[in-house]
Amino acid sequence: LQALRARLPDLGGALQGWFICQCDKAAWPGTYKDMLLEASHEIDAALWTLGPGCVAGAVGDGDRWSLLLAHESGAHSQVLLDGTYRGYRREAQVAGPAGVLAHTWNDGVLDWRWSLSGPGTGLGLDGVVTPDDLYLAEMQAFLDCCATGREPACTLADGLAALRICDEARVEARRLPKRAQETAVG
Repeated sequence: LQALRARLPDLGGALQGWFICQCDKAAWPGTYKDMLLEASHEIDAALWTLGPGCVAGAVGDGDRWSLLLAHESGAHSQVLLDGTYRGYRREAQVAGPAGVLAHTWNDGVLDWRWSLSGPGTGLGLDGVVTPDDLYLAEMQAFLDCCATGREPACTLADGLAALRICDEARVEARRLPKRAQETAVG
């Protein structure tokens, strides 16, 4: 996400984003809460990439959620969480006037793509890394912060902002009649 965020100026400004997590939560070891909490990383990614925001709309319950966020930057994003998917897929896309910047993680391979709506491709962000590379980089960054006292890129305030969005989404989702919830989510 740091690479994606660093490339936002290349987009001519971020206007909208999509942050998706699809997984087979039933295959996870142990007991977990609903997807809104378990996949709150996608909410955190939307806020970290596009800036502070609030819930403009939400439907969901349990293992399937769809959120619309309005960001203070003027951008808006969708966060889609599905714990009933048979497999594993995560995706983040940010669109601006000059194109779309995206990363997709399908069953263990992270693929970065940069696409432009006009000429001038080849900005050097294409490539493939493994999930282990990501986790090792995250762990190393955490250990570096512990050793140096430097603040991490993702702070406690960032985590609390994601939890605030989870709370707002639950309140918003309860406003819809049950039948509208079932139709919208499934």
